[in-house]
Amino acid sequence: MAAYKEFEERVNLAEKQRGTKANLVMETILRLQEEFSIQEIELACPNVSRPTIHRLLAVLKNEGMVDCIVPGRHARWKRNG
Repeated sequence: MAAYKEFEERVNLAEKQRGTKANLVMETILRLQEEFSIQEIELACPNVSRPTIHRLLAVLKNEGMVDCIVPGRHARWKRNG
């Protein structure tokens, strides 16, 4: 549960540092199942571009919050925690 708390704090920090689209994507990732796809994020956030989603996932991956478990066209991601 501590990891989720930390993730929520990062989402709140990101909201202050970034725009609302980034916040929307991060909140969506928290609501999705532990494993998710970019397509699931796109369905939940239709006004957010794929490049924006990719950038946010890269940031979260660098911070150790998510990992890409199946790379490629049909990539699957996993929330850490």
